[in-house]
Amino acid sequence: MKVFRVPTVDGQGSSAVTVKTTEYYVVEPRSGQPYCDDGGAPSVVIRIMPISQEAHRRIVRAHREYLPNPKTRQLEEMLDVEAITDDLVRAAILDWRGIVGADDQPLVCTDATKIALPGDVKNDCVAIALRGQAAEVEASSFREPAHIP
Repeated sequence: MKVFRVPTVDGQGSSAVTVKTTEYYVVEPRSGQPYCDDGGAPSVVIRIMPISQEAHRRIVRAHREYLPNPKTRQLEEMLDVEAITDDLVRAAILDWRGIVGADDQPLVCTDATKIALPGDVKNDCVAIALRGQAAEVEASSFREPAHIP
């Protein structure tokens, strides 16, 4: 049976104890196909940890401030979108393989190198970390609905 999985919450609505990571296959911009090795297997892979709504809100809150509008003198919400994106990227990306630096040497996965990734790759990683996942489960894992008289 096909279902939709929210990877950060268990069936009781509590934070999930174990969270499954997702592998993101980086694609070539021109073809839209994953970079592959000679055997046809994806060669550029980023492992991504799902980000819960709570963690997302905490990151946004850390980069939100209210400043007075000089004309109206009302407080206006200001978000540092770049800082929010950087924090989300740091939280989402666990590690990678197949990424090299300008010197053609393997690029170590650190907070600084995560932020140095191209914008489209960072955006894809954050989008994957924030969304649910399609999943296949056995129908027997669902209980019968309650009968209400």
